[in-house]
Amino acid sequence: MTTTSMGGTSITETGGIGSDVDWALVKLRELRAQFAESEGQLLEIERRCVHLQDAMLRLSGAIHVLEELVAASGMFASTREGADPLSGHGG
Repeated sequence: MTTTSMGGTSITETGGIGSDVDWALVKLRELRAQFAESEGQLLEIERRCVHLQDAMLRLSGAIHVLEELVAASGMFASTREGADPLSGHGG
C-alpha cells in the first residue's frame, strides 16, 4: 500500500480517502468533457442564430420592397376589400 500526504491528509491507493479522490478525479474529467461538449453545442447554436437573423433581415427587406412596389402600382386599389390579388382568388 502506498501512502501520500496531501495537506495533512493521508491518501492511500486502496480504500479510504484514496477511493474518494479517485472518484472525484474521474467525475472531474467527466464534468469537464460534458462542459466542453456543451460549449461546442452552444457555439453552433449561436452560429445558426446569426445565420437565421441574417436570412430574416434579407427576407424582411425583400418583403418591404415588394410591398412598396405593389402599393405603388395601385394593384390593391382596384380589388375588392379583403381580396388578395396575388392568390388569384376573390374575397
